[in-house]
Amino acid sequence: MKRRPIIFTGDSPRLIIEGKKTMTRRVMKPQPSSLPVLCPNVTSKGQPSWVSKHSAGSLIQLCPYGQPGDRLWVKEAYINNKKPLYKADFKPLDAAGILGLYSDKSHWGNPMYMPKAISRIRLEILSICVERLQDISEDAAKAEGAEAKRWGELKYAPLSLLGGKGSVLPSDPRYRYGFYELWDSINAKRGYSWGTNPWVWVISFRRIDP
Repeated sequence: MKRRPIIFTGDSPRLIIEGKKTMTRRVMKPQPSSLPVLCPNVTSKGQPSWVSKHSAGSLIQLCPYGQPGDRLWVKEAYINNKKPLYKADFKPLDAAGILGLYSDKSHWGNPMYMPKAISRIRLEILSICVERLQDISEDAAKAEGAEAKRWGELKYAPLSLLGGKGSVLPSDPRYRYGFYELWDSINAKRGYSWGTNPWVWVISFRRIDP
Protein backbone atom coordinates (compact mmCIF):
# COMPACT_ATOMS: atom_id res chain seq x y z
CA MET A 1 0.00 0.00 0.00
CA LYS A 2 1.32 3.40 -1.02
CA ARG A 3 0.29 6.91 0.02
CA ARG A 4 0.14 9.74 -2.49
CA PRO A 5 -1.14 13.33 -2.51
CA ILE A 6 -4.09 14.46 -4.62
CA ILE A 7 -5.37 18.01 -5.12
CA PHE A 8 -9.04 18.94 -4.80
CA THR A 9 -10.30 22.46 -5.45
CA GLY A 10 -13.52 24.42 -4.91
CA ASP A 11 -16.17 22.71 -2.78
CA SER A 12 -14.79 19.21 -3.38
CA PRO A 13 -13.09 18.78 0.03
CA ARG A 14 -16.30 19.74 1.85
CA LEU A 15 -18.36 17.43 -0.37
CA ILE A 16 -15.98 14.55 0.40
CA ILE A 17 -16.37 15.17 4.14
CA GLU A 18 -20.16 15.27 3.76
CA GLY A 19 -20.11 11.98 1.84
CA LYS A 20 -21.47 13.57 -1.35
CA LYS A 21 -18.33 13.03 -3.44
CA THR A 22 -16.93 9.51 -3.77
CA MET A 23 -15.45 9.66 -7.27
CA THR A 24 -13.07 11.82 -9.28
CA ARG A 25 -12.03 11.99 -12.95
CA ARG A 26 -8.53 13.03 -13.96
CA VAL A 27 -7.20 13.53 -17.50
CA MET A 28 -4.91 10.80 -18.83
CA LYS A 29 -1.56 12.20 -19.95
CA PRO A 30 -0.57 11.56 -22.65
CA GLN A 31 -3.94 11.03 -24.33
CA PRO A 32 -4.43 7.62 -26.03
CA SER A 33 -5.51 7.47 -29.64
CA SER A 34 -7.76 4.45 -29.04
CA LEU A 35 -9.38 2.50 -26.22
CA PRO A 36 -6.75 1.61 -23.57
CA VAL A 37 -6.71 -2.10 -22.74
CA LEU A 38 -6.43 -3.18 -19.10
CA CYS A 39 -3.46 -5.49 -18.57
CA PRO A 40 -3.23 -6.66 -14.93
CA ASN A 41 0.19 -7.47 -13.53
CA VAL A 42 2.07 -6.14 -16.55
CA THR A 43 4.59 -4.42 -14.30
CA SER A 44 7.02 -6.06 -11.93
CA LYS A 45 5.13 -4.56 -8.99
CA GLY A 46 1.87 -6.15 -10.07
CA GLN A 47 0.13 -2.80 -10.43
CA PRO A 48 -2.82 -2.79 -12.88
CA SER A 49 -1.87 -0.92 -16.03
CA TRP A 50 -3.33 0.04 -19.38
CA VAL A 51 -1.73 -0.45 -22.77
CA SER A 52 -2.59 2.54 -24.95
CA LYS A 53 -1.89 3.29 -28.58
CA HIS A 54 -0.22 6.62 -29.39
CA SER A 55 1.30 8.21 -32.46
CA ALA A 56 4.68 6.82 -31.42
CA GLY A 57 3.35 3.30 -30.82
CA SER A 58 2.02 1.48 -27.76
CA LEU A 59 2.61 2.77 -24.26
CA ILE A 60 2.05 1.19 -20.85
CA GLN A 61 0.32 3.72 -18.61
CA LEU A 62 -0.03 3.40 -14.83
CA CYS A 63 -2.56 5.52 -12.99
CA PRO A 64 -0.44 8.21 -11.26
CA TYR A 65 -2.74 8.09 -8.23
CA GLY A 66 -2.07 4.43 -7.46
CA GLN A 67 -4.18 1.30 -7.43
CA PRO A 68 -7.08 -0.10 -5.37
CA GLY A 69 -6.10 -0.29 -1.73
CA ASP A 70 -3.66 2.64 -1.91
CA ARG A 71 -4.26 5.76 0.19
CA LEU A 72 -4.50 9.40 -0.87
CA TRP A 73 -4.07 12.47 1.29
CA VAL A 74 -5.92 15.53 0.08
CA LYS A 75 -4.33 18.88 -0.69
CA GLU A 76 -6.69 21.89 -0.68
CA ALA A 77 -6.65 25.70 -0.39
CA TYR A 78 -5.77 26.66 3.20
CA ILE A 79 -4.37 29.20 5.63
CA ASN A 80 -2.03 27.96 8.35
CA ASN A 81 -1.39 30.53 11.07
CA LYS A 82 -2.11 29.47 14.65
CA LYS A 83 -4.32 26.72 13.30
CA PRO A 84 -5.27 25.72 9.75
CA LEU A 85 -8.41 26.96 8.06
CA TYR A 86 -9.72 25.47 4.83
CA LYS A 87 -11.26 27.53 2.04
CA ALA A 88 -13.83 24.88 1.14
CA ASP A 89 -15.52 25.40 4.53
CA PHE A 90 -16.54 28.96 3.66
CA LYS A 91 -18.85 30.60 1.16
CA PRO A 92 -16.94 32.71 -1.41
CA LEU A 93 -17.61 36.06 0.31
CA ASP A 94 -16.73 34.65 3.73
CA ALA A 95 -13.55 33.11 2.33
CA ALA A 96 -12.49 36.52 1.01
CA GLY A 97 -13.17 38.16 4.38
CA ILE A 98 -11.21 35.57 6.31
CA LEU A 99 -8.00 36.69 4.62
CA GLY A 100 -8.10 40.08 6.31
CA LEU A 101 -9.29 38.84 9.69
CA TYR A 102 -7.14 35.80 10.11
CA SER A 103 -3.94 36.33 8.18
CA ASP A 104 -1.75 39.02 6.67
CA LYS A 105 -1.61 36.96 3.47
CA SER A 106 -3.36 38.31 0.39
CA HIS A 107 -4.49 34.91 -0.84
CA TRP A 108 -5.30 31.41 0.28
CA GLY A 109 -2.38 29.01 0.21
CA ASN A 110 -1.89 27.12 -3.04
CA PRO A 111 -3.08 23.52 -2.51
CA MET A 112 0.05 22.31 -4.29
CA TYR A 113 2.16 23.43 -1.33
CA MET A 114 -0.03 22.12 1.50
CA PRO A 115 2.09 20.10 3.95
CA LYS A 116 0.87 16.63 4.76
CA ALA A 117 0.78 17.47 8.47
CA ILE A 118 -2.29 19.72 8.10
CA SER A 119 -4.15 17.63 5.52
CA ARG A 120 -7.48 16.70 7.08
CA ILE A 121 -8.79 14.19 4.53
CA ARG A 122 -7.54 10.66 3.85
CA LEU A 123 -8.98 8.47 1.11
CA GLU A 124 -8.73 4.81 0.17
CA ILE A 125 -8.89 3.97 -3.54
CA LEU A 126 -11.65 1.43 -4.20
CA SER A 127 -11.43 1.09 -7.99
CA ILE A 128 -9.79 2.61 -11.07
CA CYS A 129 -10.87 2.43 -14.68
CA VAL A 130 -10.50 4.38 -17.92
CA GLU A 131 -13.26 5.92 -20.02
CA ARG A 132 -14.12 8.86 -22.25
CA LEU A 133 -15.34 11.89 -20.33
CA GLN A 134 -18.71 12.12 -22.10
CA ASP A 135 -19.51 8.50 -21.17
CA ILE A 136 -20.19 9.52 -17.57
CA SER A 137 -23.53 8.19 -16.29
CA GLU A 138 -26.09 10.06 -14.21
CA ASP A 139 -25.18 8.05 -11.10
CA ALA A 140 -21.47 8.70 -11.64
CA ALA A 141 -22.07 12.44 -12.08
CA LYS A 142 -23.86 12.45 -8.73
CA ALA A 143 -20.97 10.53 -7.15
CA GLU A 144 -18.69 13.28 -8.48
CA GLY A 145 -20.52 15.70 -6.19
CA ALA A 146 -22.11 17.60 -9.08
CA GLU A 147 -25.22 19.70 -8.58
CA ALA A 148 -28.34 18.62 -10.47
CA LYS A 149 -29.30 21.29 -13.03
CA ARG A 150 -31.96 21.79 -15.67
CA TRP A 151 -31.11 22.20 -19.33
CA GLY A 152 -32.30 25.81 -19.30
CA GLU A 153 -29.92 26.71 -16.46
CA LEU A 154 -26.84 26.02 -18.56
CA LYS A 155 -25.09 28.99 -20.16
CA TYR A 156 -24.15 26.80 -23.09
CA ALA A 157 -25.52 23.31 -23.69
CA PRO A 158 -23.76 21.10 -26.26
CA LEU A 159 -25.73 18.34 -27.98
CA SER A 160 -23.25 15.80 -26.62
CA LEU A 161 -24.93 16.26 -23.22
CA LEU A 162 -28.14 14.90 -24.71
CA GLY A 163 -26.52 12.13 -26.69
CA GLY A 164 -26.51 13.87 -30.06
CA LYS A 165 -29.11 14.91 -32.60
CA GLY A 166 -32.60 13.48 -32.22
CA SER A 167 -32.31 13.03 -28.45
CA VAL A 168 -35.29 14.05 -26.33
CA LEU A 169 -34.79 17.07 -24.09
CA PRO A 170 -35.51 15.99 -20.48
CA SER A 171 -37.52 18.33 -18.27
CA ASP A 172 -36.08 17.17 -14.95
CA PRO A 173 -32.72 18.23 -13.46
CA ARG A 174 -29.71 16.12 -14.36
CA TYR A 175 -26.44 15.63 -12.47
CA ARG A 176 -24.61 15.26 -15.80
CA TYR A 177 -25.47 18.88 -16.62
CA GLY A 178 -23.96 20.09 -13.37
CA PHE A 179 -20.89 17.92 -13.87
CA TYR A 180 -20.40 19.30 -17.38
CA GLU A 181 -20.33 22.90 -16.12
CA LEU A 182 -18.07 22.02 -13.20
CA TRP A 183 -15.64 20.12 -15.42
CA ASP A 184 -15.34 22.93 -17.95
CA SER A 185 -14.85 25.57 -15.24
CA ILE A 186 -11.68 23.72 -14.21
CA ASN A 187 -10.40 21.97 -17.31
CA ALA A 188 -11.47 23.97 -20.39
CA LYS A 189 -8.63 26.47 -19.91
CA ARG A 190 -6.21 23.52 -19.74
CA GLY A 191 -7.29 22.28 -23.16
CA TYR A 192 -9.45 19.40 -21.91
CA SER A 193 -12.99 20.75 -22.18
CA TRP A 194 -16.10 18.57 -22.30
CA GLY A 195 -16.17 19.08 -26.07
CA THR A 196 -12.73 17.52 -26.53
CA ASN A 197 -14.03 14.38 -24.77
CA PRO A 198 -10.66 13.34 -23.30
CA TRP A 199 -9.79 9.93 -21.90
CA VAL A 200 -9.88 10.10 -18.10
CA TRP A 201 -8.88 8.05 -15.10
CA VAL A 202 -12.03 7.24 -13.12
CA ILE A 203 -11.13 6.83 -9.46
CA SER A 204 -13.67 5.67 -6.85
CA PHE A 205 -12.75 6.14 -3.21
CA ARG A 206 -13.97 6.18 0.35
CA ARG A 207 -12.99 8.50 3.16
CA ILE A 208 -11.08 7.03 6.08
CA ASP A 209 -9.95 8.46 9.40
CA PRO A 210 -6.75 10.53 9.11
